[in-house]
Amino acid sequence: MSEIRQSVHAEWRAVVEQRRRRRRIITMAVAASVVCVVAALALRLRAVEAPPLPVATVLRVDGDVRIDAKGTVHRAVSGEVLVSGESLHTRQATLVALNFGHGLSLRVDAGSRLRLISEQDVALDEGTLYVDSGVDSGVDSGVDSGGDAGGAAPLTVRTTAGTIRHVGTQYQVRTLGPSNGAAGISGIEVSIREGRVEIGNALGINTGTAGERLSISTRGTVLRSKLAAMDPSWHWVAEAAPAFDIANHSLSAFLRWAARETGRKLTYADGAARAAAENLKLGGSIDGLNPDTALAAVLSTTKLHRLETNDELISIALTAN
Repeated sequence: MSEIRQSVHAEWRAVVEQRRRRRRIITMAVAASVVCVVAALALRLRAVEAPPLPVATVLRVDGDVRIDAKGTVHRAVSGEVLVSGESLHTRQATLVALNFGHGLSLRVDAGSRLRLISEQDVALDEGTLYVDSGVDSGVDSGVDSGGDAGGAAPLTVRTTAGTIRHVGTQYQVRTLGPSNGAAGISGIEVSIREGRVEIGNALGINTGTAGERLSISTRGTVLRSKLAAMDPSWHWVAEAAPAFDIANHSLSAFLRWAARETGRKLTYADGAARAAAENLKLGGSIDGLNPDTALAAVLSTTKLHRLETNDELISIALTAN
């Protein structure tokens, strides 16, 4: 009986071991098949990966602006077309203006890092940017919009403290670190010059309107304050403005541009002054001049002048003979 039991037990162990080997072989074969399938899918996805798409055109460069195209870095030049996946870095004393087409433009202040995700999506990692949707203003920008002038394309600005979307507006976004944030809090500061913006984060959506500044921490706390359209924090925006192409444009179009760029309201002393501005075609160039200097230079060549008013107005009248 003992010999029989030992013989049967040995046979049983041999059968069990054979089954284990068979299972291991099957498992390894299945794992190898899965690896092959995953590798094949990865290669296929890589093969059909969408190529970079045009996002914006560089309108103006002041200083050293670096473009990082997936590890290859070069200096930006005016007229260059930027594509999705690229990032932009402005160094000190540097400004750049970008045209996204369809009435939408961006300006980036010194010391900023901006990633171009798509034509409707950017990420501000550091610094300050200004968005001008160019709608609800009746402004002829003097710059080719690259598309439909009936309304600006939507844009999402992503930051560490939330995403910002505009509703026909001019606004700027500035990142805040412990050194420049209120009470040493990190986050963003959103200033609205015209229109309305929506700032969304994990805690909900906050809406800001013209004349407001919202300071939003990375934790979601919000502080609101008043901000004038002529506040010094807007000055860099005018310095970064692309030049208005005055050739064959009316004086009234130029005046609307100058008023919008400086945050002022345009008025006329009477109907005669308005008609004269609308009928007068300009020539020449104002390249290299900021909006205020250009305003004085252009008016000096016409029969109209700017009245002495408060700084928030550009009031135009006919010059007496």
